[in-house]
Amino acid sequence: MAPRRRRGLNPPADHPVLVNLRNKLAIRWYLDSQAPSSFVHSARPATTASKSSPSVMETQKLRRPGPKDTSAFYRSLEARLDRQRVERRTHPHSKPREKVDFSSTDFLSLSSSGLVRMAFFDELARHPGFHLRNGGAPMLHGNSSYVETLEQELADFHRAEKGLMFSSGYDAAGAVYKVIPQEGDAIVFDENVHASIHDAMRSSPASIRQSFSHNNLGSFSEVLTSVKESDEDFEDGLRTVLISIESVYSMDGDVAPIKEMVCIAKEIFPLGNYQFVIDEAHSTGLIGHKGDGLVCALGLEKEIAIRLHSFGTALGAQGAVALCNDTTRLLLANYTRSLIYNTTPSLSTLATIRGGYNLMKSGLTQERQNRLQHLVRHFYKSLHSNPVWAAARTANIISIPMADKYETEQFLTHVVPICTREKENHLLAAHLQSANYCAWPIDHPAVPKGQGRVRLVFHAANTEAEVDLLVSLVGEFAQAVLDERAARAKIQGHHMALHLEAAKQMASFGRADWDALLQLQGSMMTEETEINPEDCSPDHITTPERILPEKVSTLAGYPSLRSTSPAETTPALSTGLTERSTSTMGESLSAEDALPETEGKLRKASFALEAWKLQQSRQDVAKKVSADPQVAEILAEMAATVSIGC
Repeated sequence: MAPRRRRGLNPPADHPVLVNLRNKLAIRWYLDSQAPSSFVHSARPATTASKSSPSVMETQKLRRPGPKDTSAFYRSLEARLDRQRVERRTHPHSKPREKVDFSSTDFLSLSSSGLVRMAFFDELARHPGFHLRNGGAPMLHGNSSYVETLEQELADFHRAEKGLMFSSGYDAAGAVYKVIPQEGDAIVFDENVHASIHDAMRSSPASIRQSFSHNNLGSFSEVLTSVKESDEDFEDGLRTVLISIESVYSMDGDVAPIKEMVCIAKEIFPLGNYQFVIDEAHSTGLIGHKGDGLVCALGLEKEIAIRLHSFGTALGAQGAVALCNDTTRLLLANYTRSLIYNTTPSLSTLATIRGGYNLMKSGLTQERQNRLQHLVRHFYKSLHSNPVWAAARTANIISIPMADKYETEQFLTHVVPICTREKENHLLAAHLQSANYCAWPIDHPAVPKGQGRVRLVFHAANTEAEVDLLVSLVGEFAQAVLDERAARAKIQGHHMALHLEAAKQMASFGRADWDALLQLQGSMMTEETEINPEDCSPDHITTPERILPEKVSTLAGYPSLRSTSPAETTPALSTGLTERSTSTMGESLSAEDALPETEGKLRKASFALEAWKLQQSRQDVAKKVSADPQVAEILAEMAATVSIGC
């Protein structure tokens, strides 16, 4: 008895993709343990994991109800973790393995190159009397001249009036959307904004929270108009509409049409009772002069009320700054709970931020910006020259949104999503990791359901050779899927041909043949054919697939079905190709109104013969396929225990 296979793809056994995967123990471990989750983290294989760093497989073991001496508190926590372990979504957060980086947020490679570390030590050297403490909350003893000077320096660099420091971009988003909107105001936001914004809006006092389709100017205009018409206060300028977008979207890699959106908002709200809040986390250091961001690159800094710049991405630091005017800054400083009840970042954190901005101001990062643009363009160019790309895109195996228009774009983002069919993003990620490339599958809730992808993140330290190999790996994956589809289509073609042959034979039977079958009915009900006379009814007989006209026309070598005259055949079988194209064989045979009332037994015999023919066709598949070595090899691979699936 053949071992039970896991569900998934089954490319030919000798395909280089499979050979590579099977020879990599880490990827076999990955396939067995990978979770359908968006927050996938790297971990060492079980064979090398230490006691202090459990493997992913060890983390998935169910632990409920746990030891009897464990308290109810910890048992309930384990029960909650078990719900994730069942889906293999629990991760140990162990140390990642060294790989070619196409995943981390070190976009400019300032951290991996050591540049930001050097800038950090230079900054500390300028302040030899620094203290490794924060002093308390900002409203108490935590503020300092160093913090205020840094905030103003950041505001000046990004051409803003004031800046306010936060411990993270998540905290900054939470502060803005919980404090700035007033009761009766509205928040209009892009459906793909960051999770931190969604979380913050749930606690916002705004009366209206309405999303619009991602980067869709028509939808944006419709939503703004709908909000304006919902209350006279919006039309009279008494209530404000906050518009929340990102300059660069982290999962899609596309850029918001900020200039067009500003024009639309001005047209709909001529009194100016709208304000933009833009998250520039993925444009900081990457877009604009010396990396000052997309808003500055467009010259729209005067049109935007609040900009959020995070330091945990390109700068290799931690924290964020909210750029705004003095009124907004004062309101945030006095009402933000994370500032009132939290301590100020330590000088070591602030010195890292300042060191990173010193690198940007000096122009040292501009070359890395240009290098990143070159690498992304080189990726798209190499992708189009790959012989598999056109076929893979046409077959809907993979798609890359920016691949077709990269030549016309003024600048390209560092995020390149490779969209696949459902769950195949895990297979692609496994193939990349088998070649020691770090890239992870992204699923819901980080992206909408059914829009899974592998998220590639380019870095200034990547080389053209690494990009070329990356394109080759993507091409190998696409070719494996194309081969698997061709194999399945060939097998389905064999099945279809056999069904047509059986239908042809059935259509040629006359009344005398059916009378003779009544005497042979018992011999057909043998243990070998596994047919029970009581099951000879339309509800129990397994019918073949629908015979579509377009499929029939593609099966060369098999003549079209013919219908004989009514005098020679039973009414139930006097159907031609047209009727069989829109109904199953079983449905054609079950037309009781076309059968004489005296032929009940004949009807049973016809269903028995139909079932017998179907079983015979299934048995004949193996015989016919055995003549084709390639298809036989594919079938053998499908029955094997090695299966590609997640």
